[in-house]
Amino acid sequence: MRKLQKITTIFAISILTLLIIGGILFMNQPKGSNTLSIVPYNATNVVFIKPEKIATDFYTLLKRNPTLLDSATNASVDLKEIENNMGGNGLNPLVDGVLYTFTDSTEQANYIGIICEVINENNFIKSLTKSPSTIQRNVFQEGEIITLTQENLIILRKENKAVILQNITPDGQTITSIAEQQYQAVFSNQPNFLNEKDSTYSNFIKQENHLGIWSSKDNPIFKEYFDLFAFTQNLKSKTFSLNSTDKKIDLKLVSKLKNKEAFNLETNNKATLNTNEIAKISLSTTPFYFKDLFQKSLNKEQYYILDYCTGAFCSSITGYKTTPVFTTKIEQKINPETFATILAVDTVEASPLFNIPEIMHAVKISNPSALFDTLNQDTLIQNKAGYWTIPHPYFVNESLYLTLKDDILYLGTNKEFEAITPEFTTYSFIADLPKAIKNYPPKNAIQKIGMSVIPDLKISTITLEYEKIEGNNLHLKGAIHTTDSTQHSMLILAGEVLNLRGILKGFI
Repeated sequence: MRKLQKITTIFAISILTLLIIGGILFMNQPKGSNTLSIVPYNATNVVFIKPEKIATDFYTLLKRNPTLLDSATNASVDLKEIENNMGGNGLNPLVDGVLYTFTDSTEQANYIGIICEVINENNFIKSLTKSPSTIQRNVFQEGEIITLTQENLIILRKENKAVILQNITPDGQTITSIAEQQYQAVFSNQPNFLNEKDSTYSNFIKQENHLGIWSSKDNPIFKEYFDLFAFTQNLKSKTFSLNSTDKKIDLKLVSKLKNKEAFNLETNNKATLNTNEIAKISLSTTPFYFKDLFQKSLNKEQYYILDYCTGAFCSSITGYKTTPVFTTKIEQKINPETFATILAVDTVEASPLFNIPEIMHAVKISNPSALFDTLNQDTLIQNKAGYWTIPHPYFVNESLYLTLKDDILYLGTNKEFEAITPEFTTYSFIADLPKAIKNYPPKNAIQKIGMSVIPDLKISTITLEYEKIEGNNLHLKGAIHTTDSTQHSMLILAGEVLNLRGILKGFI
């Protein structure tokens, strides 16, 4: 795993270097071919970063005022050290960095691949292994397959293009037959590329953004976790892209819809945060999809509540629990009397590492008087002064709190119903990162020490909201907002990267 961290961090250090001197030293180098276009057909996730575009934009900023970087960071910049790092990995720093994942259909093993352009083979090999003499080289078709056994890596090479492969399944081995299959898909005379198979990916790679992420609906992670919800089953392949502009970092998300009726066009207003709210999401969908989303938040005995809901809801994180929360799990144990293996229920802390957030939902309902009567008739619900409590569906000795105000049902992990300001939109999300950190209560002494050294973030909020549905594609737009509107957002990001440079180098 450490070797994998080393590989992925190569790109982070390369981008850091480009931000400082890439525009000066490398802008006139020959450009490589588009690595995004040779991603193989079976990729389930693709991440790209465009160093040349970043370097060009950053260089333009520095040409205007070479001292701009001084105002973005207090980190000292050693240009000699950075220049040495630039050529140390033997890669062309201006070619798009492309990382993709795929699953071997036979062994169901998960792989990661990194596509790059090699300009110095010796440096490239040395950056991946401490024992270059032990590698195995095998000629394959018009290129070669290089095996680094100790590092569990295989490199596919053809001319100056390379693909680094690693099995990321726990204890999994990077298999030569899988490497040959990937070589055939990328470098053979009859390649099998993703952009020829999936139109959403083909459109995605045409975007002129600094960074982007594409995810397929066939992604096993989405199938295993997100497809537990009917609403996410309505989303097919997804793309996410980021572009740094003068005042903010623009975000764009496009997702293919199976059924565009899943979204009710209520309003295009943006959600806002009150003084209590750390993050908020607002969504207007159909009662069918709403039931699927919220069934996981209630006990089966209270599913009738969902029959009164219209599909519009607003949910906020309003704080964190300061006391431990417990749940149950079933484990195999040995009976001390019979020595037989039995299944026993044990109580464990739900989150031993982090404090669990306090969440409040505000849900639009129909016929509030009928729901009021039904809640009062439910013998499993405790009727308090102005609210009800029901057992939490997951946590031991915890309750959910409910109240009705006009046509809105409030449902949360505490009775601070006024902590949320209900806002109902087609879709809107907002999160305040500094507030999330400031309000987080340390779980232990180590966390307390760690949080005391967290630098002040120059990022204020992250927003994402509904833009349009075009054809079967859902378009969401948003931004990462910075705390200093007088500085270009790319300059602020460069300062944050430089301040964290020591952490990044620690992974190498």
